[in-house]
Amino acid sequence: MNKINALLRRIFVPQYDELALFLMSSAFILVIITHEGLRAVAFRIVLAWQFYSLLVVVLFGLGIAFTIYHVFISREKTYREKKFMLFSAVMINGFGGVVAGEHVIGEATSLLTLIFPLWNIANGFLLLLMYRFDIIDEDIIVDDDAAPYEVVIGLCVVLMTFAISTFVFDLHPVVVFSMCVAYATNINALVKDLVSASVR
Repeated sequence: MNKINALLRRIFVPQYDELALFLMSSAFILVIITHEGLRAVAFRIVLAWQFYSLLVVVLFGLGIAFTIYHVFISREKTYREKKFMLFSAVMINGFGGVVAGEHVIGEATSLLTLIFPLWNIANGFLLLLMYRFDIIDEDIIVDDDAAPYEVVIGLCVVLMTFAISTFVFDLHPVVVFSMCVAYATNINALVKDLVSASVR
């Protein structure tokens, strides 16, 4: 039974290293900067001056700041830092799920514009659910330090994916964001393993 539980946890409970968190944060920042509608929503939340909204913004901002900070330094993450980083990861995936859901319902017209948003919806929903019921905690943030070449490669892939999808293929920002988050949370780990194997 313990082995089955461990296997199920490994399959369904995510683990994030600092590189995955950094790339997710980078994708979120890119989308907010370049998409006027999402930027307007963010400003509206901040300018509403409601206590809980501002609290969420502050906690989320701290999480983003720590994901960027830790990818450039070699220091063990504190319990509190991991709490903030987990909160930002959950919020990014939840945000992605919500806006992807709106896009799929209203505008998706092809397999490409469906597959990544649908993945983001499922991922965001599961992560929010596990966070709400304390199935996941700060322990899913691992302490592995990202190597400089991993940061460069990962950031280049996210930037190129974002630029080509946005300015060449003119894909909807939700689709672009979903692709970048999918890379950060899943594909990046595979690329990192392949690069590590070739370096050896």
